[in-house]
Amino acid sequence: MTDKKLYTLAEFSELVGGRSDLICRILDAGDIRPHNIEPDHIFKPFSVVINSLRFSDDDIEPFKAEIRRRKFEDFKVAYADVYAPDQVPGARGLEVNPGWTGILENYCNQLREWRADGWSIKLRWAKEKFGSIRIFSNIDHRTMTPLQAFRLSRLDEWARRRSLQTCQECGRPGRLRWGSHAATLCDRHKHLVGELRAEDGVILDPDRQKMDKEGRVHGWPENFLGRYTWTDTDLGLDEGQTMDLAKSMEIEFRPFLSPDLRLDGTDLELADLRKKLLAVDQAIGRHHWVKFQLRQRGYEIAIDTTEPCSTVDEIRRDAIIAEIEMIMSGEHV
Repeated sequence: MTDKKLYTLAEFSELVGGRSDLICRILDAGDIRPHNIEPDHIFKPFSVVINSLRFSDDDIEPFKAEIRRRKFEDFKVAYADVYAPDQVPGARGLEVNPGWTGILENYCNQLREWRADGWSIKLRWAKEKFGSIRIFSNIDHRTMTPLQAFRLSRLDEWARRRSLQTCQECGRPGRLRWGSHAATLCDRHKHLVGELRAEDGVILDPDRQKMDKEGRVHGWPENFLGRYTWTDTDLGLDEGQTMDLAKSMEIEFRPFLSPDLRLDGTDLELADLRKKLLAVDQAIGRHHWVKFQLRQRGYEIAIDTTEPCSTVDEIRRDAIIAEIEMIMSGEHV
């Protein structure tokens, strides 16, 4: 029987179409083992491990599949309609590990719903920072309407929090681990941060917690660095996943609703109301704050014309107000 042909790291990297550092990253994770590797390799010197590596033809397909997963190749095909990476030198890409693929998929599914409402928004790139995901779209925040700003803030924060509960290697439940760096990992992959620090198991959200010199944990000041414009309640992140149409609209259109307003009515009435609120959002752009409230004649828009959100001339302001009134009376389609 002929012995199997064996390959060095450099030879195997060329064979499977992946860089040698990516192959080493796969080996560090420990889920796929080559034909030969030093026992307990994660605890051995790098030079020893590299010299021990040998790959066979049996390793080709498993490593190709893992490289494909880590490059998000299937995701890029499935979500080509809402994923539009920059095509310029030095452009950023999906700079996260594959365990967060599900988070990216849910994020893009929401973008698809918004595009159906007429908002042309796409995912541009993503990165990991302090063990959580940061996602960037193709939209300039300065051009967003109040509803769009609220929607995107809520979705970004949902993704960030979900990532702090999801192993960035495999997608299983995990938590933030503190070692040589911060990473959100399950028990199987916690070795990737090395020796654990005092913060491990104590600081679970570095964007909202900090540890002082005495080892006591504190929350960051409200709206630290302007990051948290919305509270948990405002964002609806303290609500369950299952909500009826009225509750969902109370969260989605919170920038427009009076604080004490609770929507009710039939699904048909609420669907019509939702359509009107989307039209109002498009009409006001960034120029006005409005609040939606319940009056004797039904739901109405209370328009604040005294303090517009940005400068706009009186003629344009009057035109916006007139358009909103037409929308709410059903005269504008």
